[in-house]
Amino acid sequence: MDQHKGSRKACDLCYNKRIKCDTQKPRCSHCVVYKSECTYKAASRKVASRNQRPINGQDALQIHVERLETRLSQALERIDRLESMAPQMGIAPEFSSLVEGEDIRPPEENLHNPFMDLPPIQEVLPAVENFLTTFNSFFPLFHPGTLLRTVENWYSYPNQRDSTVWAAINVVLALAHRQSDPDGTIPSKSIAEYLNNAQSVLTEVMMRETDIINVQVLIGLVILFQGALDLGPPTMLIATALRLAHKLGLHTRKSSENLELSEALQRNRIFWIAYILDRDISMRTRQPPLQLDSDIDLDLPPDEPDNSEEGFVFTANGHSKLNFLRARVQLARIQGSTYYCLYSVRAQNSGPDERAENITHIHQMLDKWISQVPPDFSPRLLSQAGSPGLVRYFCVLYATHLLCRGLVAQAHAWNSQWMGSLQDYGKRAAAGEATAPNPLPQCWQTLVNESREFMVLFMSVERKDTAFIWMTICTYISSLICLTANNMCNPQHGALEVDKQIVDTALQFVDEIVRQTTLEPMRRLQDACKELSRHALVISQQERHDELPVASQFLSAESPSVFVGYGSEEVIAGYGHKQPSGASAPMTSLSPGRESPGASTEAGAHIYHSKPYPFISPTRPELSAAGKNVVVTGGGTGIGKAIAIAFAQAGASCIAILGRRLDRLQTTATEITIASPATRILFETTDVSQRASIDRALKNITDQVGRIDVFVSNAGMLPTQAPVAGYDESEFRHGFELNVIGAFNTVQAFLPLAAPGAKLFNTSSLIAHVVPWQDMFAYAVDKAATTKMFDYIAAENPDLHVVNVQPGVVVTEMSSGTDIPVEAQDEPGLAGAFLVWLASPEAKFLKGKFVWVNWDAEELISRAKEIENSLLLRVLLNGVTM
Repeated sequence: MDQHKGSRKACDLCYNKRIKCDTQKPRCSHCVVYKSECTYKAASRKVASRNQRPINGQDALQIHVERLETRLSQALERIDRLESMAPQMGIAPEFSSLVEGEDIRPPEENLHNPFMDLPPIQEVLPAVENFLTTFNSFFPLFHPGTLLRTVENWYSYPNQRDSTVWAAINVVLALAHRQSDPDGTIPSKSIAEYLNNAQSVLTEVMMRETDIINVQVLIGLVILFQGALDLGPPTMLIATALRLAHKLGLHTRKSSENLELSEALQRNRIFWIAYILDRDISMRTRQPPLQLDSDIDLDLPPDEPDNSEEGFVFTANGHSKLNFLRARVQLARIQGSTYYCLYSVRAQNSGPDERAENITHIHQMLDKWISQVPPDFSPRLLSQAGSPGLVRYFCVLYATHLLCRGLVAQAHAWNSQWMGSLQDYGKRAAAGEATAPNPLPQCWQTLVNESREFMVLFMSVERKDTAFIWMTICTYISSLICLTANNMCNPQHGALEVDKQIVDTALQFVDEIVRQTTLEPMRRLQDACKELSRHALVISQQERHDELPVASQFLSAESPSVFVGYGSEEVIAGYGHKQPSGASAPMTSLSPGRESPGASTEAGAHIYHSKPYPFISPTRPELSAAGKNVVVTGGGTGIGKAIAIAFAQAGASCIAILGRRLDRLQTTATEITIASPATRILFETTDVSQRASIDRALKNITDQVGRIDVFVSNAGMLPTQAPVAGYDESEFRHGFELNVIGAFNTVQAFLPLAAPGAKLFNTSSLIAHVVPWQDMFAYAVDKAATTKMFDYIAAENPDLHVVNVQPGVVVTEMSSGTDIPVEAQDEPGLAGAFLVWLASPEAKFLKGKFVWVNWDAEELISRAKEIENSLLLRVLLNGVTM
């Protein structure tokens, strides 16, 4: 027997394939998989003796020189080719990421390199490790241990080098280059060079004996080409990759029955990644997917980590996890359903009823999919997380989900009929013609909300390389169109101002893409987006103008206003507050010989504000809320929303908003994120009239961020306006439960969770202490009760900084049915800024007092000792010594 045959343990198959043989009898595991005889007859590879020398030294030197000349010539040709593929482009600093990376395209000729060079192992290993901790942790294309051993063996055994392995390492280096910091040191070459290396041996990869690594190389090339405009190459490559996968039986359980668990899992992962790419390319090209679901006999990637955590992502605190690969496979299935619902031959021939049923089913699938993603991985929280690695991959994930939603709803930028109808409506509405918008698509509000969150997430991605842009830009522009369409068709919606900011930012981004790419389809879309944005602006301005009240409406004695007297004669009292004629001053001093701040003799001497001013600006350093946890009930709309945004602008560590409507909380959370991306935002749906509900909400919050530093009790309602006589008892109880019992429950839940020296603010009302107003008794009773309750809380908890606050005259959803003159209205931001100041050390003298946000903070400070050491700014009985 030949010496080499007798010394080696691997069978012929494993020896030739360079894979580990388990030497099982009568056949090893690999021979079983490949249905091969397990023999030991093949001759071993001969290794040249170290003592063996060339017969002719001069001939050897000549051969070496010729090889160097050939190698140099190829290098120079490659440099010329790469330079022609990557023309220089001017880049604005703020948009430098648009063209990061390289223009990836197929080579025009065979770039076969017989020497199969790679950078030094000192450069390659860090790049491979970078690949394993970035891309491969989301899409585990390679088993980490196997890949590292393959790379080490490449350098350790140069005589056993294989072109397929060389291609695989080049693919890994190209993917690592895409994930690395452009200013980093790894790897040393460009994506295009590594890609061309892999392509130079592509024929050998496809035509030689098939193994797992061949499929991995092809899948890696598909991933690299997927980030280019031309989808022709990845379309061809994924077809080949799937055929080789079928040849290996990767789509069936049976093919892995006799393999070790780790190897079987890796084969499954490789197939699922190919499946994802097939569905993704199908969606983008509108061609049928190649892999049929009915021809797959594999379990989905697991929900829980088993023997490895590959494919799983975790939050920084470890509280939440997600098998990213599983989520992506499930979404790929929905992509396939979307194709069959919209673009298949059957779909084109189906009737309207069947089509509508299919569309509804896909919307339900999309809803179910997103409901299974843990909240910590939601777009809103990810945009605040400051984790570039997570954000990039999840942004592509959510772009895919939202693209399916837009395609099924027929509401996307490439639907010419949809775009045409929007432009036509916008033109007519902006021209003042009485017209109604076309019916909005099914699940429109869901589409709008998801578009808003996706666009914020997209802009939070710091480094937008070329591949990222082309994989997400369709969704981004379609989202831009959806928000603009919503602004046109619903010009009074609650997130209008936020959406305007998002749209303006998106238009700038699209402008930069058009400038750098000069693509005609992009330019046309740019023009359409700008036209719709102009129409939306005109329509919103018209809507606002139409709503402005006529002066005579408020001068009429019959005007049923809760703020009676604002349009007629008024007196200025106290700290310049606007007070109905005949009403008593809100601040009363009963100390003998001391003049009350509310005395009418000082009526013209005090400053009154209707909007924020520099001294109470949340960005003023002295008012910083850094490190503070702030909770606002009723924080989804109106005054509560303004307060939450102001504290975010002041740099609060966490803002938690509570409310009854999830959609409003989500919208406000987005606005807060825009105001302060660094602030953590939490929200909980809550009914404050139910103690268990508020207990649960506050526990969820404090479990995540710790004790509460600032608490604003703001939830409330405006009961039906009617006189006492004949007032409905159930309505009275309803208002009392929400306004009084709700505040009671809120405080009960908050007190055990308060941080030392916490601030507690109650949004009260002037109605609690002014003379009776017509039909307002129920609201006055509620506010008087809660105001007194907070007085007791202040007395019983001397360590707390408790203040009752009149938030100004602000039109909110709660008071939308009242006729408040425009000149009497205050900006919501005034209350927010004033409470930020109220929580600062400058306002400590107001502890236990009742204040109006309209009063000038500097003037209050000038009378700090007088206010602090007296009964000023307390709700008391005038005329009785206390």
